[in-house]
Amino acid sequence: MAETQKIGVPEYIGEIADSLAVVGAVWDIWIGIVTWLNEEINPPLPTRNPLMELLNAIHTKLNEIDDNVLASWATEREENVAFLQAHSTAALITANGFLHSGAARSDPEWAPKLALALRDSFVAVQTFTGGLESGFWLRPDSIKAISLEGDPTDFLKGWMQHIPDRAERHSFNRSWDYRWALPVALYSITARIVILRSAGEKNEIISQEIKRYINFIAMVTKKMESGVRSVGTLSDELLNRMANTIGVPIAVADIYGGYYLGGLSEPGSLKPFEPKAKKIPVPPFIQIPPLTFDAIRDDQVKFQEHWKNIVKERIGIGELFRFSGGLENILGLLEKQSTNLSTLRGKGIDFSVPEMDLSDWLNDPINTPYPAISEALLKLVGDKHLRKPVFLDVIVFKYEDTPGVESPRKLEDVNLAVLRTAVVDSYNERYGEGVSDFQGLLV
Repeated sequence: MAETQKIGVPEYIGEIADSLAVVGAVWDIWIGIVTWLNEEINPPLPTRNPLMELLNAIHTKLNEIDDNVLASWATEREENVAFLQAHSTAALITANGFLHSGAARSDPEWAPKLALALRDSFVAVQTFTGGLESGFWLRPDSIKAISLEGDPTDFLKGWMQHIPDRAERHSFNRSWDYRWALPVALYSITARIVILRSAGEKNEIISQEIKRYINFIAMVTKKMESGVRSVGTLSDELLNRMANTIGVPIAVADIYGGYYLGGLSEPGSLKPFEPKAKKIPVPPFIQIPPLTFDAIRDDQVKFQEHWKNIVKERIGIGELFRFSGGLENILGLLEKQSTNLSTLRGKGIDFSVPEMDLSDWLNDPINTPYPAISEALLKLVGDKHLRKPVFLDVIVFKYEDTPGVESPRKLEDVNLAVLRTAVVDSYNERYGEGVSDFQGLLV
């Protein structure tokens, strides 16, 4: 558990080998990506790969299930890990090496490596997010597969004899299960975004992909939430019979992954027999005495509504919303960058360097003069625009190459007279003209 907390996985996710523990680790990587996009700091990809370590831990935990029916599932998981390492992980290593090399994306050594990383990461993410009701999202149907939290068929401490709902069966007697599929999909998505950014793909392309991943995660979340089922409201006949004899059925279960709370509860106190539910305090809005049949029925509904929220948190629904929020933030940053470029283009200011490089510089006011100079340029141009486009990167170079001028980091640091001269010189150099006045460039 200590290792899980070290990499930022929320406490309610549980032990390191639990299925959704990887979500927290993925979130740590997303924080690095957001920082990188906003401040041009390389994402802190560690030498050890905590995501792959967690996937292997999940795989090991699932291998503890002693069931011949699930043997093919174990083989499939091993193949998934090998595929990820050959595609997503290898591509991440390439991206990390490139980012720390300081080389240009067009470098003859790195350009083919980045192209290969783009291809491999695309193959991986398509494989693991291409369909929700097929492939590695399915496993052989087996009660033992959902028994890690306890025997679900136990009458006192299980749920199957009290909740009639079951995971739907697909062809070849297979059932939907997110516990392995979702962490693998999140891994491939994370790797893909890092590599797209590293390879210098246009913001519009990255944004389109991110929107697809947001929609995909929304479908997964909806499916997972739909699998959280409860006993429901007891009929008068069943309530009379069970409350007077063995206990009151109060249970909530995730029919896909197997996590559950409850089973039977003591008739006189509504304390559950199932250990996990016993540890959860009685909700403050529950009034146990007097236990009339109407009070029992009312409390049963309230218990189950409260436990549903706990089960959803426990299986990682909250983390998935958080992950999607991270994707939305990335999307917003990319669209902001695209808007900045569009504004500059509209004023006749373009560039001769790769668009991704310019986007990075425009969003790095600490280490580059581009934000300050572009803001000053827009102020100089005002409601007009340049009659022919001028390269922003050339303007910045000529500005900084002016003797006695310091590289600006704020608008007020920009010497407007020097900037006007830099624009005129850049224009004349590009078009072979002899314009001498900045105002003569404006229309």
